[in-house]
Amino acid sequence: MEERDVDAETDLPQASDDGELKRVSESSRQRSDATIDVLAYLDTCRPRKIKDTSAESRAKLLSNWCLGSAIVLFTIAFLMILSIDKSEASSGMQLFVLILLSVTALMAVVSLIAPIFVMAVLAFRWKSLAFDGLCGDIRHEQRLAEGLISFDKLALKDAQFWLERRVSRLSSRTTFYLGGKTAVVGMFAATYSYVAGLGGYQWISHTIATGLTLDNWQNTLLLWGGAFLLGFSIGVIIVEKVTDRYRYQIELLELALRQSVLT
Repeated sequence: MEERDVDAETDLPQASDDGELKRVSESSRQRSDATIDVLAYLDTCRPRKIKDTSAESRAKLLSNWCLGSAIVLFTIAFLMILSIDKSEASSGMQLFVLILLSVTALMAVVSLIAPIFVMAVLAFRWKSLAFDGLCGDIRHEQRLAEGLISFDKLALKDAQFWLERRVSRLSSRTTFYLGGKTAVVGMFAATYSYVAGLGGYQWISHTIATGLTLDNWQNTLLLWGGAFLLGFSIGVIIVEKVTDRYRYQIELLELALRQSVLT
């Protein structure tokens, strides 16, 4: 009997430890789920799209209308030129085709100039446009932050921690390989000069057409090297785009935490 009592007493702490581990594991899982819910909401958040002003919208409408009309008129004039013999065409018909071509050129020029002219005029209103853009950003991000206030504050801080950690990791990787954002421009320039020095487009097409042969393996390796530089540059740009999105989500979390403290 005494031995059984001793065994029962030794089993009690182990059972208690197992129960404590289960409670800790359940608590950790619930905390992770709450953090993931916050991240899922943030994944639906997007920066405000800058809308065109009324003048810009009208300029785009005019540009599209003029461009479409120019294409239609040019097509009519082109078909008339193909279907009518020059020797048999009357002076009136020739004048009509000439007018169509002139109007086509005029509309094409208007379609190009209209947006540029409007942008030049709006450049003098940069102060008011910048202020309107700031007000629109404030309203938009305040609305997004209000959706975050309903989450637990601890979950918001956890989400902020994980996003900052991810940004730090991605930034350190690109900085380690390239040294900074401006190095991407240098990589593109190096790729361009690299390919141009080897012969440009003709060299690329000849190397691809020839393939990996005993007489062409040097060019193939050089082409692979240039493709690697270009692909690496594009990959870094994509990573920076993802990092900027995470930074935007961190800003929303900071705004939500600030609002929760003020209220």
